[in-house]
Amino acid sequence: MLTKRTTPYTRQKEFPGTFNVLNNTLVCLFCGHSVSWEHKVSVTTHTYNVLSVAESKKTVVNDLVKAFVEANIPLEKVNMLQPFLRKHCREEDLKDFFREKTVSIIVDETTDSRARSVVNILFSYRNNTRLVAVDYLDNVNNVTIGQLIIRTLIEWSIPFSFPRLLASDSAAYMKKSYRELLKPIMPQLLHSPCLAHILNLISLAWTSIPHFDLVKTLLANIKKTFVLTKARRARYLLFLSRNGVQNPASVPLSVATRWNSWFGMAFYVNDYYQYLRISIWKGKKMILMK
Repeated sequence: MLTKRTTPYTRQKEFPGTFNVLNNTLVCLFCGHSVSWEHKVSVTTHTYNVLSVAESKKTVVNDLVKAFVEANIPLEKVNMLQPFLRKHCREEDLKDFFREKTVSIIVDETTDSRARSVVNILFSYRNNTRLVAVDYLDNVNNVTIGQLIIRTLIEWSIPFSFPRLLASDSAAYMKKSYRELLKPIMPQLLHSPCLAHILNLISLAWTSIPHFDLVKTLLANIKKTFVLTKARRARYLLFLSRNGVQNPASVPLSVATRWNSWFGMAFYVNDYYQYLRISIWKGKKMILMK
């Protein structure tokens, strides 16, 4: 029986991690469909059905892995099943879900183990995000990216007036593709560059400013001193311990693909500069004495 206190929010609390409330509507996090919240039996039935489907998918994955292991087939060979799966497994359910929906588009370009450019396109609608296209491009630029997005929208029966948001990295070609190819035919589309990528570009840019050349050279030389010399790192830790340093730690060497590691090394060198200077000087003195 519906009481005055029953609302979509109270139903959401009764089924934690299963539903979200959007515009006073109870929306399933698993399938993205709205659910009648007035009667608890309706919510319970939907929850049971959707969790059963999720569990069955998990069972399929586990059974597939088990079958490959028992047959002594490397899991990397699972990609060879793609033609078979595409022929005999239906994708229409996923296409029906996104068809004519106000989707958000997520685009990301990466490289595979063979250094080929791979572009992944995902659609997101009501907290449901799915991979809908994977394409290998010989040339990644504003034109090829725009063409791929437009072709994907057409294949998934999504009118150009429906997409609302394009999320991508902050690469120049992505911005140009949005500005010159996508925006003219989808004026309602907004572009949201990845904030983390923007911060990464800023962090990489400021280290190239001439004012920091001395710091860069210092860190590069320290890294060169320690990176391939395990014995020298051990002597340095022993030197710290003998000079009263509590819990001595080795130099956190910077990694080119992780700019925050550069800051970590810079802060460390700032704190331990005198120890590093004396330790390296003594190491060179020992070499000269030999």
